[in-house]
Amino acid sequence: MRGQDLLELKASETLMAPIAFLRSQGQMDATSHGRERRRYPRIRAKIPIELQCSGTAPMRTATDEISLCGCYIETMFTLDVGSKLHLVFSLTQDKIEANAIVVTKYPQVGNGIDFVEVSPEDRLKLSEYISACEREAPGATGGPTQ
Repeated sequence: MRGQDLLELKASETLMAPIAFLRSQGQMDATSHGRERRRYPRIRAKIPIELQCSGTAPMRTATDEISLCGCYIETMFTLDVGSKLHLVFSLTQDKIEANAIVVTKYPQVGNGIDFVEVSPEDRLKLSEYISACEREAPGATGGPTQ
């Protein structure tokens, strides 16, 4: 090994040491770049959803991930960040409604959506759904898809 290659290898090991230590302590998983910022755990779940943006026709799609405070939808026709929405989720037997705002946009990929207003009854239904999915798939990142 050449001297320059050895120096680069040592520098790389030195820079990676703090990250390896944090991972060994369970403070950083292999896919994150720091502390988890989400308020609630999320699950992968395909839940049918209808999105209504004021003055436009409803759009039907499905969630890719969901939590008690928001969801991610995959769609070719992404919405602009800041768009206000009314959402209707179709869970197995129930419909859940929420007012929301678009917080991320990845053109031709999808949108991150933050729930702004959810009734206590609908929040409870969503919480129970998420808990049931987590129980059905222990140790997984999410529950079963619909």
